[in-house]
Amino acid sequence: MAAAAALVAGAFSLVVGALLVWNLTLQRPDPQDDARMKSLKDELVRQSNSEQIRQKIRARDIELRSEFFRRRELARRGGYLLVGGLIVLLLSAGAAVWRPVRPARPGPVNDEPDVRQLLAKQARWSVAAVVLALVGGALGWAAVFVGGMDPGVPQLAARAPDAPTTAPRPTTSTAPRPTTVRVARSVAVDEIRKQWGRFRGPFGAGVYDGQAPTDWDGNSDRNVLWKTPIPLPGNNSPVVWAGRVFVTGADANRREVYCLDAEKGGLLWRRAVRTPNAPVDLEVMKDTGYAAPTAAADGRRVCAVFANGDIACFDPNGGPLWSRNLRLKENAYGYASSLDLIGDLLIVQLDELGPDDNASRVVALDPNTGEEVWSAPRPTGASWTSPIVVKVGERFCVIACGNPYVIAHDLADGEDIWRAEVIGADAAPSPIYAGRLVFAINSGAELSAVRPGTGDVTRTGIVWKADEYVPDIVSPVSDGNLLWTLTTDGMLVCYDAAAGSRLWTKELDAGFQASPSLAGGRLYLLAESGLMIIAQPGPAYSEIARCPLGEEVLASPAFWNGRIYIRGRKHLYCIGATKQ
Repeated sequence: MAAAAALVAGAFSLVVGALLVWNLTLQRPDPQDDARMKSLKDELVRQSNSEQIRQKIRARDIELRSEFFRRRELARRGGYLLVGGLIVLLLSAGAAVWRPVRPARPGPVNDEPDVRQLLAKQARWSVAAVVLALVGGALGWAAVFVGGMDPGVPQLAARAPDAPTTAPRPTTSTAPRPTTVRVARSVAVDEIRKQWGRFRGPFGAGVYDGQAPTDWDGNSDRNVLWKTPIPLPGNNSPVVWAGRVFVTGADANRREVYCLDAEKGGLLWRRAVRTPNAPVDLEVMKDTGYAAPTAAADGRRVCAVFANGDIACFDPNGGPLWSRNLRLKENAYGYASSLDLIGDLLIVQLDELGPDDNASRVVALDPNTGEEVWSAPRPTGASWTSPIVVKVGERFCVIACGNPYVIAHDLADGEDIWRAEVIGADAAPSPIYAGRLVFAINSGAELSAVRPGTGDVTRTGIVWKADEYVPDIVSPVSDGNLLWTLTTDGMLVCYDAAAGSRLWTKELDAGFQASPSLAGGRLYLLAESGLMIIAQPGPAYSEIARCPLGEEVLASPAFWNGRIYIRGRKHLYCIGATKQ
């Protein structure tokens, strides 16, 4: 019986392993490379007013993304089945190989070998061979598909070249330090509001209090103050602090941070980021790329992270402070969460694998040393959202979205303050906090307005929800009274932020991946073509201007000192009211 069980388990494991190999060799669906999707988009260009074609594009996009995650889930579950089959195989094989042979009954002496003993001996060798083959080959597959190769907490890597050689003291403790309360209270709110030091500016809201230009043309360079080429590609957005603009770029082999003069556009410095043992065979989707996360700056430091997990910090003059690798696990579209640098903490969201894999966490690092201050585990799956740090009541909290929760972590020590189960599998838009509500988006499915509280607020804290025209990439923006969402195919929706009633919709003849912004009391909508649509916020849609850039854009704009900084495919642009 044991030998039979071992053979069945071995056959089962071989079949599962073959299916995993087959699943791995299949080309992953990419909405941007899909021939049918391209054909539909081309048809939409010819028939820009066709709602039927737009519906087909939405349906095809959902179909491709669902197939992507279905294959990923098949790989994860197949890994578990393979491990289970190997366990049964090993136990059964052990019982078959080492089971003692019963002594033969007394009888006449026979020099011929006992056939049963020969068969048992052959079975032992056969089972042993199967065990060795499967253990040597299949365990490698199981390790890849179940939880990643390195489940541990990332350790500090070597510093960047020219950095001090004394490494900071690593820590594995998640308990709050005595200084974290001081750190949380040291946030310079007024200074943060004057700068644009992270993705979507102060507190990740996409709101700029100052004035911004409303008239330019990149094709003729009208009101384009400067235009500077960026050496390596990247879909991250520019950040600006005290007259310096920071962007990053990367390809399969190189990762770099760039600092430019915000006034004149000259490249002030360029620094490479390299860490030991960084992954080399990295697969990323085209629209994510190797440098999707936006950097963070605070006037004393600039920090950047890349798709391979390399993260580094520099001083304002480009002096390296530290670098390390986060040892990222599988992330379907490639790592894309941007950083937040606030007080004396660098916040990094690391949502990976599935909700039940215990792989996700948000960590706070010391931006001067790279040392971990705290790490908060998250019962969430992989996401592509960016965290925000906002003040709710009397304390600052880190709000981050990932399947299935939006969770508020205490900035001082990472502990959960509240959570709401409103996020689905494919989380990309980042949350915002406005009008005392957190607005979180379950990509393409549902928009939720959540009132912060304590504990699980899923039943008590959901103020309203919307399930039509929900963005799958673009984050929302709000002035506290009105809320705007924008889909990738150009459906702009305005809500009453408090009540959730939909006030109006406007179908724009453009595609969008950059998030909308509010600046100088106007709504700025930056299309993939580089066209900026400027509208007047209000109870009805009122367009002010359309300003072309002349270059494709996927990144969100930055606003600083009355200017707009736009990252195109190849150049960084500075737009001003008058050309100087």
